[in-house]
Amino acid sequence: MAGLNSDPRKIKTDPATIKVFFEHNGQDNYGEAFINIDLANGVLEFHDKDPEYHQGIVSSLAGGT
Repeated sequence: MAGLNSDPRKIKTDPATIKVFFEHNGQDNYGEAFINIDLANGVLEFHDKDPEYHQGIVSSLAGGT
């Protein structure tokens, strides 16, 4: 996980843009996504960096292959 143009430690007061990395059972199930969090406005956005990463993200979140 990495903050992009934001500091996730300040999430209570400032919106945060975070890039997250997923890998489950090797490089074939690799994925990247962005999470945007704005607590003041009650907003959470999650989206794949590219459609090719979708399978790796889903596999990682599901804990399967």
